[in-house]
Amino acid sequence: MSNAECSFRYRTSIFNTTERDRYIVLRVRFALSHVGNPPICYPDLQRYFAGSNSRPALSEIRKAVLEIRTGKGMVIVPGDPDCRSAGSFFKNPILKDEFFESLEMHCRNQGMITESESIPKFSAGEGQVKVPAAWLIEKAGFAKGYRKGRAAISSKHTLAIVNLGGSTASEILALAEDIREKVEDVFGIGLKYEPEILH
Repeated sequence: MSNAECSFRYRTSIFNTTERDRYIVLRVRFALSHVGNPPICYPDLQRYFAGSNSRPALSEIRKAVLEIRTGKGMVIVPGDPDCRSAGSFFKNPILKDEFFESLEMHCRNQGMITESESIPKFSAGEGQVKVPAAWLIEKAGFAKGYRKGRAAISSKHTLAIVNLGGSTASEILALAEDIREKVEDVFGIGLKYEPEILH
């Protein structure tokens, strides 16, 4: 299937929209360029290159991404238990501006943020913002390293659920459901899974 046939856009394609549950992707082929000019729009990358006076080369951006992702346990490193995950387990929720304003008021009233603080957010288009799921999870009472049996939240990144060794899918999902239920109780926000669950 060609790129056009897959309808690739940011975090979306036919595989998670119109043809959801029809295909399993087993192999991909990339056409890469040695002279690409990628935008540095992610905050972590912007911080990494903040002191640089020149535009970084592709190899420097690759190195930076690997360092940043390794620091979050999102790169396979032999012997690192934080790497035994499916990556980010929850999607960052997109909220309407009005809901976000009432959420901030709720968080101030509950002492989760001070009068001068704000909930972290990113623009998600007209009248909407994206809120980091990791922030919601931590404020709901789940710290990095939280364990439930043989499943745990990564000690490096709150969004990753890790297998501590011998954990079953049921144990992973039980922890994920505990997190999802608590976030919904505290904030009225239903987190969605990033991985696809096959039954």
